[in-house]
Parts: sequence; C-alpha cells; structure tokens
Amino acid sequence: MKKGFYIVTIILNILIINVSCTKKKPEQVVKGNITFKGNYQQNDMEYFMRFFKEMQNAVENRDAERAFSFYSKNFMNDMGISLKKLKSNTEKFYKDYDKIVYKMSNISVNLKDDKALSIDDFEFSAEPVKKGYEPIHYKGTERIYWQKENDTWKIVNWIYER
Repeated sequence: MKKGFYIVTIILNILIINVSCTKKKPEQVVKGNITFKGNYQQNDMEYFMRFFKEMQNAVENRDAERAFSFYSKNFMNDMGISLKKLKSNTEKFYKDYDKIVYKMSNISVNLKDDKALSIDDFEFSAEPVKKGYEPIHYKGTERIYWQKENDTWKIVNWIYER
C-alpha cells in the first residue's frame, strides 16, 4: 500500500511540475503603472520600469547625458533627425528653458523578440530662462520604438503626437 501511494505521489508531482513549467505567460501583465504585452521576461519589465522613472528624472533635471544613454547610435526619427542633431537641439533647449515638468501615464510596452514599442500619454512644460521666449506646454502621445542591442534595449525612434 505504501509503495503504491509513493508511486502515485511521484507521478502527481511530475505532472504538476510539467504543467507549471509549460504554463504560458499571460498575454498582458500590469506591473506598477505599466502594462506589458507580448513575449517578455522579468528583466525586460524591470528595465522598462526603470527607464520611465529615469527618463522623467533626466528630463526634469536637464541631464542630457543620462537621457541619451537610452538611445541607439542608429537613432533616426521619422522626420530624419539623427541622434547627433537631437542631442544638439536638446542641449540648446536646456540652456533656454528650466522648471521642466515631464509626466507619463497610461504606459504600455509591447515586446516581440528583439523589438518593442512603448506608448504613453505625456505632458511636458517648461519655463523660459530668457526674455522673449514663451512658456511651453504640450500634451499628447509618445510612441517609442526600441531595438535590443547587445542585450540592452535602445531607442531607435521616438514619435510625439500632440
């Protein structure tokens, strides 16, 4: 009797382990304020959660070096602006404006293999440093296109829809 009980217990344990190992990930997971969809891993979720916090902090603190550390050297937006030009424009902007507020909400990240698309609603405002400049206030949607480069996610395009 004991021998049969142990065999049944072992078989049940094997079945439970196989089912839990082959169980499909849910198609959508909400982690913090970000919805993840597609085929992703825990480290992908952690990376994107860190990105949204660090990017907000970098922009609000006018830390161009930190903000651009997320970009691919091959970055090119749909208007033909390269990474070099974007950096130059941003550094000039940071000299002319301060008191920057940058908020992102309704964030979703769709991952497939080595590509991802993150979409969020954003609000951006800044006060001019110099006379003659107007305060800035934008609201809209951001679409950020990502490519995995050497196991690190990098921004290859960023489109704002205001």
